[in-house]
Amino acid sequence: MAGRPPLPESDDELREFLDDATVGLRVVSPEGRILWANRAELDLVGYAGNEYIGHHLDEFLVEPGAAADLLGRLSRAERVESYQARLRRKDGSIRHVLIDASALYRDGVFVHSRIATRDITAFLEKEQAARHGVEETSRLKDEFLALLSHELRSPLGAILVWLGLLQRDGLDPDERDRALGIIERSARTLERIIEDLLHASRIAAGGLMLIPQLVDLRSVVQVAVDAASGDAAMKGLELTWPPGEPIWVMGDPGRLQQAVSNLLSNAIKFTPPGGKVNVSLDRFDHNARLRVADTGEGHDALKLMIAVGAAADDAQRQIDLGGRPLGARSWHDFIRHPAWRWCRPRSSAADHPEGPTSASPGFCRDLPVPA
Repeated sequence: MAGRPPLPESDDELREFLDDATVGLRVVSPEGRILWANRAELDLVGYAGNEYIGHHLDEFLVEPGAAADLLGRLSRAERVESYQARLRRKDGSIRHVLIDASALYRDGVFVHSRIATRDITAFLEKEQAARHGVEETSRLKDEFLALLSHELRSPLGAILVWLGLLQRDGLDPDERDRALGIIERSARTLERIIEDLLHASRIAAGGLMLIPQLVDLRSVVQVAVDAASGDAAMKGLELTWPPGEPIWVMGDPGRLQQAVSNLLSNAIKFTPPGGKVNVSLDRFDHNARLRVADTGEGHDALKLMIAVGAAADDAQRQIDLGGRPLGARSWHDFIRHPAWRWCRPRSSAADHPEGPTSASPGFCRDLPVPA
């Protein structure tokens, strides 16, 4: 009949067609013995024909009872479609497969089963990788929101604290000017954070660029200390920052300020009420040395450095788009730089009842001073 697809003209042609099929095919007796298998099936299990033919189906299926389940359904003349199972190869490796099968009956007698096997291992691995990717994306989103909350908290807290002080009408003109200056700088910090968010496409394309320039590190730290002083006062902490001469370094002032602000925020957070936080900056061997010490609970230096390093690594992974917004890059680079270290082993507050000083143990960071 016209339009009818051609069929194999002989048994040999049909056998050749089945042997060359890319799907694993096998014929199995009602008892489960393998009677015939094509090349794709033998390649799948890794056995030669004489090693595979004549063996029971159960020897190659990992799940106990899977062969009995298949054979039972076929003996009831049921079609098996996309039956998921695991197949053990000759080398011991496991392949995930889908099995389709039907039974051949003659005069009501179960003659044998025709079983097709499709290897879906690669597909499942891709599916698992995609699922892990979705889970990782969700985790990164949560971490990003936590990072955003942390970055917004410091400037917002400074604004609220100093606005509250202004509303009390108990400040002299100099204090009012200082409060207004801190509020303005904190607002500009918020503006920069929002700009980072709005430029997410630029971050993905090439990263947030650091703009190094000659900057007075003391003025940068002063801005961070001023912003943190309100939080320290609200908690009943003494935040000390002795005056000194300008110290010029090469760096991005905005990112440096964010890094120092994060460090001060953590020092204030983990120092109990009534404690002290000391920030100092001096020259040491052609470097500018920034030190933050507090009277909080003492920790083993190595353990705490590992913890801080892990936190910095997390910040690096949070948005790995070639650049890290919201100060993550400055925080990571600032903390993980080889020059950032313990000035000497951390001790407890009991060892320094007078409070931290420039010689107290704490975090130190050396920055090169241009010649």
